[in-house]
Amino acid sequence: MDVTFVCPNCRQELEADATLAGTQIQCPACGQRITIPEPDPATVKVINPISSSAAAQG
Repeated sequence: MDVTFVCPNCRQELEADATLAGTQIQCPACGQRITIPEPDPATVKVINPISSSAAAQG
């Protein structure tokens, strides 16, 4: 799952894997060090792992 966020310095929209939440990165647009935020629960899409598995589809 990815988390989408905006650099507070240059307003560039960025995307990172949600497992990286809480870690610091350098914004590729402006070079500012920013912390990847936790995913917003309002925008998280819940996927049923059973119904989306290859076994359930076959």
